[in-house]
Amino acid sequence: MTYAHFLAAFLLPALAVAVLVAIYTIRAKGFGSTLRIGGCVLAVLVVVAVMWTAPWDSWIIGRGAWTTPPNSVSARVFRVPVEELGFMAAQVLVVGVWTLALLAHRVDGYNPAGPWPWARAPLTRVSATCLWMALIIAGAVATVASDRLLYQGSMVVLVGIPLAIQRAVGADVLRRFRVLRLFALAPVAYFWLADRIAIGQGTWSISTQYTTGWKILGLPIEEYVFFWLTSLLIVDGLVLACHQEIHRRLPVGSPTLRRIPGHTTRVETHSPQRAG
Repeated sequence: MTYAHFLAAFLLPALAVAVLVAIYTIRAKGFGSTLRIGGCVLAVLVVVAVMWTAPWDSWIIGRGAWTTPPNSVSARVFRVPVEELGFMAAQVLVVGVWTLALLAHRVDGYNPAGPWPWARAPLTRVSATCLWMALIIAGAVATVASDRLLYQGSMVVLVGIPLAIQRAVGADVLRRFRVLRLFALAPVAYFWLADRIAIGQGTWSISTQYTTGWKILGLPIEEYVFFWLTSLLIVDGLVLACHQEIHRRLPVGSPTLRRIPGHTTRVETHSPQRAG
């Protein structure tokens, strides 16, 4: 099965479902500020995901950790198959649209304009950020220390950097809506299945030299981690971007967001006190 056939068989149906979910959500909830902001952020995430992941993809292809047969792809950009770039964009769209639908339906009590009186928020952000920084360092060490950890270690560095930034900004918000985020990761199971079939059909292959060799149901453990973490980036990015508490923490972003129709940022004001 060529990569193009794989995209037609697995990604086009997933995108079609995403379109139906988007239409249903807009008809049921209207095109309010959550969907407006989320839609703009999702468009940015598509571009950022491709630009951020493509260099790493090119590097692991050059090392031979991830390969495709010569007749499986139509063209390459810096060693990366153009179909792979399409896969990246499609994953962002599928996971992103599903996440926005959950946000619009206020799953897990999600209220983008709600108050945020949590005194432990700074401690949560610092601890979560430090955890991911430690994982990034561990991933970098693993990448250079062992060939069998190259794929996994470099992946943790790739995804860990933006995950750490997200937690520095809003780990407390993410913790509050952890049930919503878990539901939003449901499409990951579909990508695991599609990946397993693609490997079984020879569309691409994962080198045993640069991976641990551990598999679950025939799928390398590294692929489970890859789709989970990359999808988590999409979900968390949208959860944070749509919540006005994050807008208040990042005043630089507020003027840009205010240009989006329907967006309002609640700002607390205090009445001046008369001097006694």
